[in-house]
Amino acid sequence: MLSLFLQSDSTTVVNAMAHIEACSNKLIAMKETKGQHLAKFVDSFKADGAFMGISIKQNATDEATFQSLRAQFFTALNDNICQRFPSTAY
Repeated sequence: MLSLFLQSDSTTVVNAMAHIEACSNKLIAMKETKGQHLAKFVDSFKADGAFMGISIKQNATDEATFQSLRAQFFTALNDNICQRFPSTAY
């Protein structure tokens, strides 16, 4: 969405900065908050240990590992945005 917005003819510097900051805030929030699709998966898994009919086995450390990798991933994405647009870095 950010890329398409930045390519549009109606983009201004002020609007672009607002969209970049909003994107950065969303990435930071996604480090801890489940998105729509992840929430759907987690709800299904908690209900019956499966997702879309596929049985899933979970080790004791899987959830912690996933949370750690997820946080690293969204941090890296946010860092990339901040490097590309340094005036938005916090």
